[in-house]
Amino acid sequence: MSAFERVLAGIKDLMVMRDDVACLADATKDLGRDIRDHERRLIRIETLIEVAGRGGFGGPPALPGG
Repeated sequence: MSAFERVLAGIKDLMVMRDDVACLADATKDLGRDIRDHERRLIRIETLIEVAGRGGFGGPPALPGG
């Protein structure tokens, strides 16, 4: 294999790696959006649980028959 062929093969590999890196960057952006979405949903669920645990008015829940 001549030096020119090795350089050409190296350039080809570099172009393939560039495409792979671009795909990984896009996937990372998508994962970041998913994580933020899940975090927002979790915060809403935690808030609902806290509000429900306090009876919805900030105090302890009322006891039945009390």
